[in-house]
Amino acid sequence: MAWPEKVAVLGAGVMGVQIAALFVAAGRRVQLFDLANSSDPTARARSGVARGLNARPPAFYTPEMADLIELGSLDDLSALAEADWVIEAIVEERSTKRKMLARLEAEVGGSAVISSNTSGLSIAQLIEGRKADFSRRFLGVHFFNPPRQMRLVEVIPTLTTDSAVVKQVADFLKEVLGKEVVFARDTPNFIANRLGIFAILSMLHIAEREGLSVPLVDALSGPLMGRPKSATLRLCDIIGLDTLARVSQTAYDGLFDDPWRAVFALPRCIERMLDARLLGEKNGGGFYKKTDKGILTLNMSTLEYEEGKRPGLGGLAEQKGDSRDLVRALWEEGGKWGEIGRAHLREVVLYAAWHGDRIAHQASDIDRAMCWGFNWDLGPFELGDMLGWEQIVKGASRIPQQFSNMQDAGHKTFYGEVEKATSGDVPHAHLSVIDRKESIYDNGEAYVCPLFQGAVALVFCGKVNTLGRGVIRAVNWIQNKADVKGLMLCGLPPHFSAGANLQFIRRLNRQELADFLVDFQQAIEFVRLAPFPVVAALSGLCLGGGCEFSFAADRRVVMAETRMGLVEAGVGLLPSGGGIAHMARTQSGSNLCKVHRSIATGLMCDNAFEAQKRGLLQDEDTILLANDQLLSKAVEQLGSLMESWEERPADLPIEAVSSEEISAMNQWIADQVDSGRFTAHDALLGRTLTGVLCGDQGEETKRKNEDVLALERQAFIRLYELEETQLRIDHMLKTGKRLKN
Repeated sequence: MAWPEKVAVLGAGVMGVQIAALFVAAGRRVQLFDLANSSDPTARARSGVARGLNARPPAFYTPEMADLIELGSLDDLSALAEADWVIEAIVEERSTKRKMLARLEAEVGGSAVISSNTSGLSIAQLIEGRKADFSRRFLGVHFFNPPRQMRLVEVIPTLTTDSAVVKQVADFLKEVLGKEVVFARDTPNFIANRLGIFAILSMLHIAEREGLSVPLVDALSGPLMGRPKSATLRLCDIIGLDTLARVSQTAYDGLFDDPWRAVFALPRCIERMLDARLLGEKNGGGFYKKTDKGILTLNMSTLEYEEGKRPGLGGLAEQKGDSRDLVRALWEEGGKWGEIGRAHLREVVLYAAWHGDRIAHQASDIDRAMCWGFNWDLGPFELGDMLGWEQIVKGASRIPQQFSNMQDAGHKTFYGEVEKATSGDVPHAHLSVIDRKESIYDNGEAYVCPLFQGAVALVFCGKVNTLGRGVIRAVNWIQNKADVKGLMLCGLPPHFSAGANLQFIRRLNRQELADFLVDFQQAIEFVRLAPFPVVAALSGLCLGGGCEFSFAADRRVVMAETRMGLVEAGVGLLPSGGGIAHMARTQSGSNLCKVHRSIATGLMCDNAFEAQKRGLLQDEDTILLANDQLLSKAVEQLGSLMESWEERPADLPIEAVSSEEISAMNQWIADQVDSGRFTAHDALLGRTLTGVLCGDQGEETKRKNEDVLALERQAFIRLYELEETQLRIDHMLKTGKRLKN
């Protein structure tokens, strides 16, 4: 196995457990250490793992992954001698971390990398007094919370960190964990927390000064500023006000020469909330509080909760468009809200420009950090370029040196001029590997592009990549091309396919539906039995018919966060593109009973590891954590299959299902009805599924694939014609949610 084979995480708190879970998902051997107690040295580490399992979202992709973590005690660090990478994630206190690093110096192996997950303490100060050999292997590696979902990792080398160590760590983070790495300078709170907390506190000071309500603050500082809907105060609740206070204090204490230092002083309202233990989501109430009656908002004057009033933003509330359109609308608004918006945006952009070269190596790193770490749509330098730097600095008492340098060079923007040669693309200028401009066939719902040596890519590209007649026509086009030697299936990012196009199906009469089902099955069967290898690249949603197309591939390369399932039961239907036949062919015994339950309830797996556990993926399929490697790995897999390709063997019959298994399926349906979890329509659907999965007669005989496909079509049409199913489909199309009827 490539480096690191064994990883040790010190600290089983919120971050430590999640980091450990991420490395387990990457296939590494992981040890997790925490403080011992008198009766059980590993009790705290075990408790941390339990919290990770119960977290929302969970730290672990599957519960079984938690069992792979080896538990240890911080009282005995002798096992660290075998670790390739030791990650310190203990309490965020400088003195405590320094003591731990002093202990590590005597315990870790001579080649091990040591890193701290501190969110803002000085990396250089943490290793003062350590020997040169230890210091050269030490650096800051700051994961953002939650590490499984957040793309940003800040890497902070010191002046003594070996450049080979920095490269080794950064390459692993990018290529294996799929993280976006930004190299930060060793300054308080690094880049993202420095700018993100500054933006939060800037808005809080404005809110306190102007007497703004909680709903109004978040209405102004969310999408209207190119930021998520969590905006400012909802984000405070997510972060936790105690954490916000700690990070703010780190900045205030360490930034003696910062002209904006006063912004990091906590507003009075935050101090009062801390005194009242209103910490946010972690203890049930902050600026917002969930109750049985709905979500209440805090009155920042009285600290009493009240029903949130819709903020009166006038025309701004009706603004449409992308982030740039919304930000321009706020910037150009002539009233009080525009004045507040301009003041805040100007302050944030000026702050970033003033400190840019002190905290980062280039302006684009700051934008990337804010977009990947705080989910902003537009970083501060992008905002400056868009709004015009002359407008940003207009009336400013402090002019950033970077702006002066830009002017002296005769430029008006950073991107495209100042940084064109060094920074690459603006953070949001994503390029697709499968370029539609290179297509050799395109019908609007699917297109085909050449890859290499006779291999082609079939790309689903309708709304959420749903499947209709256009996909069938594209498959037929490939079928008629004798020179195709390999096929990759994928969807227009971020999804593979959300399944069949329900709106299209809803318009069909009975005969048209019957014809479509035949053609749909034949298209998938061609892919399954193609005279060349097929690889599917899965990401985002892979549901229903999309899931069935993926089954037809010889191999699947899958993003870990892919949501996958045969979900047709949610609209009162059953899979009809060979999905049931595939499960009958690949699963048996108790596994087939589990498959029956999954299909009958329309279960959707939340990630690829769960899908693999439930039989939707095979052991030989590849699961990736790195988003940007999906298509390249799929192409690589396809090339490998093409090199070793032999004539496809004859299709084997589907094995018989025992009467015991059929009885177990039917008993489960009866139990679901008795418990009230199934309606009569659910039960009918379940019994119909048993017939298709096991055979109408329930006879213990082998069946041909085409016979199961015929049963799929018949069941689909029979269920489709029922009023209960029609209501479910219409409800899903109208609301996007399931109807239980």
